[in-house]
Amino acid sequence: MDLSVAVFNQVSKSFGNLKAVDNLSFELHQGESCAILGHNGAGKTTCIRMLLGLLRPDAGQVQLMGCDPYSDSQAMDDIRRRVGVVQEEDRLYLKMTALENLKFWLGLYGFPAEKRISRAENSLQQVGLENKPNVKVGTFSKGMRRRLALARALMLEPQLLILDEPTIGLDPEARVELRNLLEGLITNHGLTILLTSHDLDEVEKLCERTMILEHGQTILEGNIDELRKQSKSVLMVELPHFLPTPLLESVNSELSALPYVEHLTAEESSLRLTLSERLDQAPAEVLSCLTRNGVKFTGVNFEKSSLEDIYLQAMETRNEASNEKRS
Repeated sequence: MDLSVAVFNQVSKSFGNLKAVDNLSFELHQGESCAILGHNGAGKTTCIRMLLGLLRPDAGQVQLMGCDPYSDSQAMDDIRRRVGVVQEEDRLYLKMTALENLKFWLGLYGFPAEKRISRAENSLQQVGLENKPNVKVGTFSKGMRRRLALARALMLEPQLLILDEPTIGLDPEARVELRNLLEGLITNHGLTILLTSHDLDEVEKLCERTMILEHGQTILEGNIDELRKQSKSVLMVELPHFLPTPLLESVNSELSALPYVEHLTAEESSLRLTLSERLDQAPAEVLSCLTRNGVKFTGVNFEKSSLEDIYLQAMETRNEASNEKRS
């Protein structure tokens, strides 16, 4: 059965004259992994704080596991035990050991005292810190602290895991380690994931769905694979060497006349053509043009659109629409 874990229904939130979230509607289903994307100030963290009952919306309705976070405090206390959160800041006690940190938080949640050690040790094992239970957190690297924060989020066996910029500030090695750990948790435990991140490569690996925000409004939403099919295509033509400027100008003029070619970029040993849509006849027509101009090539292929391509195209479309509205 398809169950809604989180629902936003025409939600708005302002801070003074700043509209952080503007008439936003969104639904997260059980078992989904979804990323909220957008630049700083787009409304990502505000959405999460409203979902957790830390901010009250000015208008609209928010639901978490079927409960209104603002009208039923007793039900929300129970629901919060089923939600794990990893924030941008770890908020750990540096003078305590890893095990003491987890036991402390388990106590705050009313977890039975006699079961706290075994549950904390199990959580440390989940994140690869089983050999560090009695080490003070102040001696941990930033990557290890982030893993401990993840262990804290997992220790009550949540149904929903919220990750707010989970790899920000980590070095590349620690970022990859944490990403691999999260991939394993999603695959093996079937968690519902809500993620915010500026690392689009990370999002592609962890999430099946995304929502892009701009000034608190949704400008694009959907399954990442489906959005990839709908995005502009890129055709790469491999060349044995860089084209001289006069020849490049001639080729650019002729290729730009094709109705589906939007932009051509010459790189050291390739031509990159941005197409308005993916057409089966495009490679043959492009190569025919190059042959007429005496250009040799070594290969041609469609490049898979990345999430970064999708994101930038969505922002470009939004900016074009805004400029048209102003003019």
